[in-house]
Amino acid sequence: MALIDTFILVPVEYNDGRKVEESKFDQLELMIMEQVGGFTQETGLRGGWRDPRTGKVYRDEHVKYVIGIDSWAKVSDIIGIAKWVKKEWAQESVYISIAGIPDFV
Repeated sequence: MALIDTFILVPVEYNDGRKVEESKFDQLELMIMEQVGGFTQETGLRGGWRDPRTGKVYRDEHVKYVIGIDSWAKVSDIIGIAKWVKKEWAQESVYISIAGIPDFV
């Protein structure tokens, strides 16, 4: 069975510098397992971006959740998970990639 490679970058801190609670990561991981089956996690990724509207620079450390899905129908699950992260982490946007195509949610 061929899988469609996807990933979501999840910051380890809120925009105000506070650490995201471990319980939120636990909820996220459970959600991924329940909706799409599993994940691989990469930690310690660093990045940054400039908000084009305000010019504010954000520097983040991320956890990368790599998720293989077995159907294009599950793309909506990945987008839904990213939207949940955006809301729960109070982010301007969340970076995702589906089959090598990056986007922001």
